[in-house]
Amino acid sequence: MISPIPANPIAATTTITQPTCSVNTGSFTITAPLGASLEYSIDGGVTYQTGLTFTSLAAGASYSLTVHNTTTGCVSTASVVAISPALNIPLAATATTTVQPTCSIPTGTIVVTSPIGATLQYSKDGIVFQSSTTFSGLAANTIYSITVKNTASGCVSTTATLVTVNAIPSNPTTPTATTTVQPTCSLPTGTIVVTAPLGATLEYSKDGIGYQSSTTFTTLAANASYTITVRDSSTGCVSTGTVVAVNAIPTNPTAPAGTMVQPTCTSPTGSITISSPVGVIFEYSKDAGVSYQSSTIFTGLAANATYTIQVRNTTTGCFSSGTGFVISPATVFAPTPTVFGNNICEGETINLSTPTVLGATYSWTGPNGFSSTDQNPIILNATSEMSGTYNLISTLVIGCPSLPGQVSVTVNNLPTPELEQNGYVCVDSLTNAVLQSFNLDSGLTNAGYTFEWFEIIGNVPNPILGEIQSTIEISTAGVFGVIATNKITGCKSELVSANVGVSSPPVTMDIVTSQYFDNTDSITITVLPIGNYEYKIDDGAYQNSNLFNSVSEGNHTIEVRDINGCGSIYKSTSIVDFPKFFTPNGDGYNDSWNISSLSGKGISKIYIFDRYGKFIKEISPLDNGWDGTINQVNLPASDYWFSVYYEENNISKVFKSHFALKR
Repeated sequence: MISPIPANPIAATTTITQPTCSVNTGSFTITAPLGASLEYSIDGGVTYQTGLTFTSLAAGASYSLTVHNTTTGCVSTASVVAISPALNIPLAATATTTVQPTCSIPTGTIVVTSPIGATLQYSKDGIVFQSSTTFSGLAANTIYSITVKNTASGCVSTTATLVTVNAIPSNPTTPTATTTVQPTCSLPTGTIVVTAPLGATLEYSKDGIGYQSSTTFTTLAANASYTITVRDSSTGCVSTGTVVAVNAIPTNPTAPAGTMVQPTCTSPTGSITISSPVGVIFEYSKDAGVSYQSSTIFTGLAANATYTIQVRNTTTGCFSSGTGFVISPATVFAPTPTVFGNNICEGETINLSTPTVLGATYSWTGPNGFSSTDQNPIILNATSEMSGTYNLISTLVIGCPSLPGQVSVTVNNLPTPELEQNGYVCVDSLTNAVLQSFNLDSGLTNAGYTFEWFEIIGNVPNPILGEIQSTIEISTAGVFGVIATNKITGCKSELVSANVGVSSPPVTMDIVTSQYFDNTDSITITVLPIGNYEYKIDDGAYQNSNLFNSVSEGNHTIEVRDINGCGSIYKSTSIVDFPKFFTPNGDGYNDSWNISSLSGKGISKIYIFDRYGKFIKEISPLDNGWDGTINQVNLPASDYWFSVYYEENNISKVFKSHFALKR
């Protein structure tokens, strides 16, 4: 049996949500038909969805809604769903405060300049709307949110415009003002200057009645107080007052008082010191007002004269009356004494003297802190620091010392010969014959000094006759001394001595080297006769030890010398060892491998093997060695082994080891 043709779904019914002021798109929800096999389309069946709701639909558009049965494939007739046009939402307001509060008008005014329209109303609080674009009588110190409503759509602008009405302006700050010019004796009026507040809209008054833009009030009457106020011409606000005084016209300074220092024997002029009036505002004149100085002290005043001191106030220009000060005549000095002294050598006595003056007292001073009240002082054990000028002041009347009498005294230095200590005479250790004498030098010249030489035996100096030069040749051990005399001053040195010893050169040297191929590779040296020696190998530095360790293989020259300079001896030896590597790269260094230090030490044979024991080459210490090839083919960089057959101290030996070939 053939089934009947299936029926199409019924046309859809919907619930529509239209655009609003806050959402400018529409949506709808299908209420019928409903079913698991049904799907829905709003684009003529191009696309389907199983959901019942279509959202974000464009405002002002119509949609053809069809229903599709996925089981039968049948489609309903179309239902038209119409979405209303979007509602008109006003733009955010542009508004400004056109009138801000002042001291005279304490409210403000805000005016909306856009948007403007017949269907538009405006609000300053979002609650009450008005058709006028002007809001007046607004409270000060408040922020207002201006919004716009379209009366046709009922929509309000989404963004509020914030506009501020300022606080009522404050009065200007209490002015800061000072009297910059006070009345003086020459200018009897004052000046007041306002330093704050300052501004283009500010004006100033000294009596609260009349105002001026200038901050300076001049020609103000003396001995009066003025109340300074500030008014802001833009707000009409007036500050509280600041009282500033203009002083009375100053009085003249009082007549000066002070003290005097009269002339003396040592200071032939006087001085005046003013004790009142004093201060930084005063200056003083000693010539009746011709010239003034800030210092209260007048010095260098001529003796036997009267000075009239006058005081001037530098601030007011007022003058005192004059006060007279009398400088007395000067007193008389004692006569300058005549003094005598002598030139001597160190250690001798300085004799100072002056002729007797009846009733005089004496005051000597001199170098090295010397002082004395003796008429003729003496200074024992003189030193060079006592050289110089000695001064004597004599006094007949207290307070009137003489000018100093002077004498120059020279304390000549003693000669200072210096002898080298621990010198040595070189002698033959077997025959005691002198090989080299020792030159003992005083360190001074024959041109400036004469000399006496001594041999000191048992602490007793014995003159060496005929030795008068600055140097002397010593051929025996002992203690020797010298005394030098300065030819000009005649000053003689102390006896200076030095020890001269005996030393001998090395005679024989015995060298013991470590065994062949010994890892220590050392050399030990024995020298006769026994002495104080230094040892050196090749071009190395001298050392006190007779043992050299870690000596390189090959030939070496050993030097032994007496540490006192009495001669050296030399001897050659060698260390037998093998090179630990070679580099056959043709640069002229280590291009071949051999044990050359075996040359001349008997017959030796060397056999070379690779690391696996394969024989490579036989060489002799006398030939050119191995160049790192086999059959003229370069062997690789590696360790290679060798066996060497040799004789050491007439004993046949075999030594095996390895070396490196580096490329």
